[in-house]
Amino acid sequence: MIRRPALWLAAGLAVLAASPLQAGSAHDEAIRSAFQEVLGRDPAPAEISTYRARMMDAGWSRRQVVRALHRSDEYIVPAIGRVFRETLGREPNEEEIELYHRRVKERGWTYAQIRRALRRTDEGRRR
Repeated sequence: MIRRPALWLAAGLAVLAASPLQAGSAHDEAIRSAFQEVLGRDPAPAEISTYRARMMDAGWSRRQVVRALHRSDEYIVPAIGRVFRETLGREPNEEEIELYHRRVKERGWTYAQIRRALRRTDEGRRR
């Protein structure tokens, strides 16, 4: 039997005890950076809690948080507006936002597909 010094054991237990807190801090930083990257803002405390739970309990990675944020309404609606401004030189109306929002959420459309669809409209062909 190998004897380990009590100090080494105590240090090992201290590291184990600190791991969840350190993991939470690392997760929080990953969540904050994902929010800044995708939405350009800091997450609210409730959002940190939600995504921290997904990372710790479901094993989500930062990449999965980024993907979820890209699928959020907060990201999709402004992105549709950008595509309209770039393609047609104007803002979309409410009906257009709803139409393309559904296509992104329900059919998995990309913004390139929206752009192609807009270019095929009468308005898009005139530009």
